[in-house]
Amino acid sequence: MKYATVLAYDLGMLAHHCTCQNDAFHPENPSRLVAIWQHLKSVGLSSECSHQPGRRAGLNELQLAHQDIYTVLFGSNPASRSRIDPTLLSRVRLCRLSCGGVGVDSDTAWHTAGHTAHAARLAAGCVIDLSIRVLIGKT
Repeated sequence: MKYATVLAYDLGMLAHHCTCQNDAFHPENPSRLVAIWQHLKSVGLSSECSHQPGRRAGLNELQLAHQDIYTVLFGSNPASRSRIDPTLLSRVRLCRLSCGGVGVDSDTAWHTAGHTAHAARLAAGCVIDLSIRVLIGKT
């Protein structure tokens, strides 16, 4: 059996950014993904790989690894988040970043209007689908 390298990439992943708009402050940013993808293309590696289309992970999939409060707060739209029990929010810790933005930790920005949840769900869906491909031996 010949094994292949599979790349998962979706343009929706580029929507994640901090409110400061300065990628130099944040290792997880659109510029990083663009640079990686451009390099893979420029050296001919992307054409040697299989490609996995992007897919948003479902909330039920996210809940296999995360508590409900996190999946609703970080993985859904603002209308869904408005239904969260306010007493549960005390368990969620966000922080102020040195750039002035809000983050889930010291270098990972969280931007609701910046489509962070959508980008994260795309990434999670890609990882799930890639894992399934490995599990079933599909290259």
